[in-house]
Amino acid sequence: MKKLIYILLFINLQFAIGNLQTQGITWQKFYGSGSVDIAYSILQTPDGGYITTGRYTTSNGNLFIMKLNQYGDSVWMRSFPHGWASDIEKTNDGNYIIAGNFGSLIKINNNSDTLWVKQPNWVDRFSSIKQTSDNGFIICGAKDEINTYKPLLQKYDSFGNLQWSKVFTNGFYDGGFTDVLIGPSEFVLIGIFADTIPIYNRMFLMKTDFSGNQTFFMPYDSIGTPMTILSSNDNGYIIGGSGPPGISAFLSKFSVSGNLLWRRVYDPGNRLGKCNYVAKTFDGGYALTGEWDTAGTFDAYIRLIKTDSLGNEQWRKAYGYIDDHASFCVQQTADTGYIISGYIGVSFDDLYFIKTDKNGYANPPIGIHEISNETPLEFKLFQNFPNPFNSTTKIRYQVNRQAKISIKVYNVLGQEIKTLMNREQKVGIYEITFTGNNLSTGLYLYRLIVEGIIIDTKKMIIIK
Repeated sequence: MKKLIYILLFINLQFAIGNLQTQGITWQKFYGSGSVDIAYSILQTPDGGYITTGRYTTSNGNLFIMKLNQYGDSVWMRSFPHGWASDIEKTNDGNYIIAGNFGSLIKINNNSDTLWVKQPNWVDRFSSIKQTSDNGFIICGAKDEINTYKPLLQKYDSFGNLQWSKVFTNGFYDGGFTDVLIGPSEFVLIGIFADTIPIYNRMFLMKTDFSGNQTFFMPYDSIGTPMTILSSNDNGYIIGGSGPPGISAFLSKFSVSGNLLWRRVYDPGNRLGKCNYVAKTFDGGYALTGEWDTAGTFDAYIRLIKTDSLGNEQWRKAYGYIDDHASFCVQQTADTGYIISGYIGVSFDDLYFIKTDKNGYANPPIGIHEISNETPLEFKLFQNFPNPFNSTTKIRYQVNRQAKISIKVYNVLGQEIKTLMNREQKVGIYEITFTGNNLSTGLYLYRLIVEGIIIDTKKMIIIK
């Protein structure tokens, strides 16, 4: 009998693996500390999971680095008292480098081990980091000069030691770099600046040699705020960003000499429309992410736009609840879907992650609703309903004092496969709508965990 059970489990596991290989995994997840939490950058890891960084308020600081598995469940989180992080990049040795908003630089591996940390100077504002051919790093951003900022470019060696630093003041009253591209023999940078005391932000394109000496500068009027620069297939530049006022997200192509070749604008006049990040797609097109609001409302939603190689829109999708949302990074994943990071403003700003399929579709976010604010006599986990279920079910639980609450799902082997809730909650009775579309038929367990202590475990069955 035991042998038959093992055989059935093996067949079921092989069936599930086959489904994962042929279908894109989709989900939406959010995590919160009860304060302002924002995920500014995210990458897919070789194991199919993700590593993300940004701002997460804890007793140890605001800069966080978090590992998610392929289903969006938290694997580990590290925090540092260094402001917050703006960018993360994979290094040539398979590790990760993080640039912080207050000049901090952190190298970490996929298992949460910190390899080294460079302390912040609280003056430099890093916006983008890239690894150079000598395994060092080039970082761009802005230097805080109390009343104004100046564009900042710095070069570090592979151990995070500063090799040189350039602050550009000629022609800049106020400004900074937003992104850097490493060319064959030069650094190509974009940013915004004001050249006179009456502050008026203008876009610029700058080039320097590999020692940081300026070799080219081109200002533009009424182009907007550039956020991402990419190389095009013909050695030109693709720049995405937002504005100026009255213009929503844009994508533009420039020649190597800085001449505008074409410009695409998406939702002109949209009150909140923005492009905060652009990524190349496997088919030669581009994916843009940012904010967008529906006509006549003040609700900002996350928007994903897919274009062809000429910037022509192919499709778009919007994500979120009724409230304030924003996204700051998008990457195409190995299964040709997309991973998006940002925040969701339900009460405070919570980390918000969206995994879509190749067409931008994602499972609805797990709904967490307060049923009652009465004070229950005890912590309690109720049986899910319906049970068995085909795609969605409801899990109700009650909280009799404010505490960190976790609701987790496990397979029959006791392996954690989903985290449905992992945050501080006040007194009340709550209900979670759980979607199990990515799980195969079988028996699963779910638990109520309070402050790390298991309160109760119940069984549920998925039938497909």
